[in-house]
Amino acid sequence: MKSDKLSQILSSLNPAQLQAATHEGGPLLVMAGPGTGKTRVLMSRIAWILAKGRARPEQILAITFTNQAADEIAQRIKGACEEGLPQVSTFHSWALRLLRSMGAPEGYLHPIDEEMAKNLFKECALGFGHKAREASELFKTLSRLRQNWPLDLEGAPALETLYKAYRARMRSLGVCDFDEIILDGVRLLNDARIRQQLHDSLSWIMVDEFQDISRAQYELLKLAAGTDPNITFIGDPCQSIYSFRGAEPELVNVVKQDFPEIRTIWLETCYRCPQTILDAAGTILEKGGTHPRPPVLLSQKGNGAKVAVKACRDEHTEARWIARTIEGLIGGLSFDSINFGKATGETTRSFNEIAILYRLNGLGDVIEKELELSGIPVKRPGKALRSTSSSIKKLNHLWEIIHNRNRLFHLEMLKPQVEESLVSEKALNRLERLKPECSTKELLLRLAEYLKIETDSPIFQGLMKRVEQHSHLPSLSILFKDEADLLYME
Repeated sequence: MKSDKLSQILSSLNPAQLQAATHEGGPLLVMAGPGTGKTRVLMSRIAWILAKGRARPEQILAITFTNQAADEIAQRIKGACEEGLPQVSTFHSWALRLLRSMGAPEGYLHPIDEEMAKNLFKECALGFGHKAREASELFKTLSRLRQNWPLDLEGAPALETLYKAYRARMRSLGVCDFDEIILDGVRLLNDARIRQQLHDSLSWIMVDEFQDISRAQYELLKLAAGTDPNITFIGDPCQSIYSFRGAEPELVNVVKQDFPEIRTIWLETCYRCPQTILDAAGTILEKGGTHPRPPVLLSQKGNGAKVAVKACRDEHTEARWIARTIEGLIGGLSFDSINFGKATGETTRSFNEIAILYRLNGLGDVIEKELELSGIPVKRPGKALRSTSSSIKKLNHLWEIIHNRNRLFHLEMLKPQVEESLVSEKALNRLERLKPECSTKELLLRLAEYLKIETDSPIFQGLMKRVEQHSHLPSLSILFKDEADLLYME
């Protein structure tokens, strides 16, 4: 990178951001509140490392939580790095590459989503005499326990033998689930020889959103960083959102214990939110007392309007109140809305100026329905389809089979659900020959007709719509579950 390009990047940073971007080496903890420019710092730090000749692009790893975040970071780095792109990846995608490149067992090279993993586990549990409901509870317990390292099943004796059988079954079918990818990565790096090979090729690690990592993921990072770590943790414990997946915002204290020489830098200038919102959020965090001290953020957006709080009896009452409030903001949707006092009669806002944020997808469904009943147009980001429909599950298995991805596993899953003639080698070969002739949508439709799936059903139409929006995705299962965003299935 040319020095003038680096100077241009660094000159755009505030003093705290500049300190973080140009930290000489060793462990670094960047406590970054909302809107304080943490992605800018991560990008600038990579640019600084490359410009100073501290590493080649392939020796730098930047880890984040979703493919969307990884793509965004990669795009922003791309414009700044002329030498080439570093590794920018999700935890699971990087761990899978690590396993593939450093000798993972053959049976752990093909990931399956949570729904498929749950069904496979249930099959094993039923073989051990467990009831279906009990199997579901055991799977939840196993998922929770696998967020930790070392993995301890002593408190769940029913799982000890069952877990071994589940792992063996996954290996026999050539698959692995998301939790196992992380644990197998940790197991692999506990081998000193392999760990040294990684350290020879990887010299700088940056972790985005560190507040959302689990103990197992943290252990993977520690092993990857080694005894002379150039590792940067960027995040804010007050913004943790993945506790249901085993994330522990309190890990910030563990980081300080494990890396006693770590330098901590606080980013406290906010470029996103007005001061009133920052003060309100800070007060709530202080009252809660469950997080490390919240940063005292100073806004560059002025004070802003006061925060209003509305208490509602339930989610349906809340949704109706939201609809009425929007009608008032835009000046009413009809004569009735003005006549009955729902609006002032003056248009003060347009629809595209109004956003509704909610914590759970279920709440979004209730709100969306109420807005539609009120005649309010809604633009909602695509929801992940739930692959609970047996027809869609069958379609997904057949799709993977004819694309020759993890064929053995998907054949095992599909055979009990269809006539034997439909999955004969001769029949499958005929279907494979359709691929060059059809677009993604046409092929999907042909396969649905082959399986006698109702193509006018809402879930199939929803799948077709998602395929239109994401035609580049290699696997249908990525459209089914939010969890699949953790890993780009190759």
